[in-house]
Amino acid sequence: MRKLLANNTFMLVLSVAVALGGFVIGWLLHDFTAFARAGVLLVGFGIIVLSRTFISRTELHQFVGGAETGLNIYEREHWEKIGKPIHPTVFEQERNHFALGLLGPALSFAGTVIWAFGDLLNKVWPL
Repeated sequence: MRKLLANNTFMLVLSVAVALGGFVIGWLLHDFTAFARAGVLLVGFGIIVLSRTFISRTELHQFVGGAETGLNIYEREHWEKIGKPIHPTVFEQERNHFALGLLGPALSFAGTVIWAFGDLLNKVWPL
């Protein structure tokens, strides 16, 4: 379960499926309350994604300059410049940055908007 919750792709696909599912259920029932409730789940998924470092038991590394390049050893450019294979920690760092800097906030924001205004589709789009 820990691996699934720390998987950015899985969380994104799950979030899109829940949002679309809520919309389709709202469309079929002629009541978009289910869509608004899907927004609640998206906010929860956003919080889970923002907790990625805790769930995956990894950490965000601070800048550590490499002796050869002066670049951060936790970024691809350093490893490419010295001509060595990219260290696995770099990939985990990139996944953490994506989760904490983009995916988590985006899911939380989208979920909040859907939660707050999703049921207003009943007035704008009468079925």
